[in-house]
Amino acid sequence: MKNFLFAAVCLLAISAYGQEKVSYEDRNALFLNASFNTLQGDFADFFDFSYGIGIGYRINHSEGFDYGFRAEYHTILDNEPFEGESFLTFSLDAYIPADIFNNVDGEVFGRAGYTFATADNSDYAGLYLEAGYNFQICESFSLGPRTSIVLDDPNLCTLGLGGTFSF
Repeated sequence: MKNFLFAAVCLLAISAYGQEKVSYEDRNALFLNASFNTLQGDFADFFDFSYGIGIGYRINHSEGFDYGFRAEYHTILDNEPFEGESFLTFSLDAYIPADIFNNVDGEVFGRAGYTFATADNSDYAGLYLEAGYNFQICESFSLGPRTSIVLDDPNLCTLGLGGTFSF
């Protein structure tokens, strides 16, 4: 699974290189995002997998900086001791344009927030950090690699691929 995600990011970068340049609009936007991740902590193995879906709002502050907020729901599959655990995350986001290729816009993003388990009998919770890069595929869709960690439990560290659709 980890090799698959690495290959997917490489193919995305190669395919984006030949595309016509698309730039970000200076606008505020509601967005939906989805991510597919592998766990990287001590309990992780090759097939540990999680996914997340979220919604947020992005605000254009200036030409080189956007910020926003987001709520996201994560579920971990097939991993002891987290098998079937679900987490709700609330975060503040920051976005800075950073073009890797001349003809494709991209941005580095960082998120900081708090995550907690949704099950009644679970006490997993803590500060949440995420960082990544978005390739702007078209005006309203971006895709890119990301990594996250829950500071209070390093076993909840992920590496994955995510996409964002803006309205």
